[in-house]
Amino acid sequence: MNIGENIKLIRRTKGMTQEQLANALGYTKSFLSLVESGDRTLSSEDIARIAVALGVSVEDMQSRVVVQFRSDSISSSDQKKVEEDFIKFARNLKNSRN
Repeated sequence: MNIGENIKLIRRTKGMTQEQLANALGYTKSFLSLVESGDRTLSSEDIARIAVALGVSVEDMQSRVVVQFRSDSISSSDQKKVEEDFIKFARNLKNSRN
């Protein structure tokens, strides 16, 4: 997955539309669409701003592993806990291989 695909997946998982995220960042919806499709590149500052708006770290947003599950089948607090536990697991796995 490229960063645009990750942004799209995380945005959808968070229940945000392109328009909502674009408005939060001061971007146009069409610009965000180009980013998510991989047709536009982002500066490191833009990546950091998007990560903050999505409530994830830059490292997590750039990760090759992004977990998606149906948010309507689990409470938001349980969803957050699962996300945090998975991220810890993935980081520990990565560190154990170094």
